[in-house]
Amino acid sequence: MPRNGVRLYVEGSDDAHFIKHFLKKRGGRDLKFQDELVSCEGKVIERIPAIAKESAPTRIGLILDADRDPDKRWARIREEFAKAWGERFLPEQPEGDSTIVQLPDSRSIGVWMMPGPGMPGDLETFLTAIRDKTEPQVNLWSHARRSVEALPQPPLFETKDIHKAEIRTWLAWQKEPGAPYGLAVSFGAFELDHPWAVAFGGWLDRLVGLP
Repeated sequence: MPRNGVRLYVEGSDDAHFIKHFLKKRGGRDLKFQDELVSCEGKVIERIPAIAKESAPTRIGLILDADRDPDKRWARIREEFAKAWGERFLPEQPEGDSTIVQLPDSRSIGVWMMPGPGMPGDLETFLTAIRDKTEPQVNLWSHARRSVEALPQPPLFETKDIHKAEIRTWLAWQKEPGAPYGLAVSFGAFELDHPWAVAFGGWLDRLVGLP
């Protein structure tokens, strides 16, 4: 059984490393990869039937991107849970501070769609909002955006992913050039007191529990 009965399912390794370092930086909690923190390679929703059959974790979290249509995404999550457990226990819309509910088998489950309840976007949308905004970093961010805009057209990435190119370009110029999201959290590239970070951290605290 995972320590304290916790297991978080996330989109991929970038998400897993970000959440691991985010939790540790905020309050000292250190989750174990593949035990308490599971990367689903973009298949979080598809994992729901298997999650329903697990008996070990008493607190389960799903952290996934809302993408372009959060209402449609939430409806699919809600439907998959209803099929897996035989009843609709998730609310029709995510709750204001995101959702944690009691399952019929007495376990707790939380669902967080990045960047936050009811908002379109993804992990990179969240990271862009909470990036360090001190003067040197603001200048770097402006330069990163201009650099991405100046790429030969059309760029190789899809238009919808431009913010991913921007955040990774910005990270390429930090004191640890090209640091992954988790490491960037550890050396202070993001504002953990930003309202979005506080909201997400509060949800994690309620679900995962403090050390």
